[in-house]
Amino acid sequence: MGRMVVRRYGPNCKGSAEKTRLRQCPVRYRRIESGEVLKHGCGLWGLAPHGIGWRCLYCGNYEYEEKSTLDSLWFHFKVGREYWRPAFFGGREFVNGVPVSPPADSLPGSLARDLQENRPPRWFPLYICCEEEQFQRYLEGGQYDRF
Repeated sequence: MGRMVVRRYGPNCKGSAEKTRLRQCPVRYRRIESGEVLKHGCGLWGLAPHGIGWRCLYCGNYEYEEKSTLDSLWFHFKVGREYWRPAFFGGREFVNGVPVSPPADSLPGSLARDLQENRPPRWFPLYICCEEEQFQRYLEGGQYDRF
């Protein structure tokens, strides 16, 4: 029986990213409401293809693909909303401690009941693609249809 060999391809190896289909996990820093700086991403070559884009094998960071399916985006949106915590502190708005531009929660309360649905409702593609004002006009225009 032959010996098993483990090979690691660094960023300088020609064609290594194409062979393994891995990408470099980008590092991003964010300041949260307490003043603490959080680091997202590890900088290693560990982003592997995932159902909705890319997921880092080392740190678990997600990078969403622009051409993700509507069903996979809906699933991740619903999971993310389970941990959604908007807050107002020192004149600024935060979601899970990360500063955001107002409003912190752009999903109207009347649409929150749709988060229990398995399939994305008709408003969801507009929520993703439209600007905040366009989506509000869509809802105010009486064209909102849950199913």
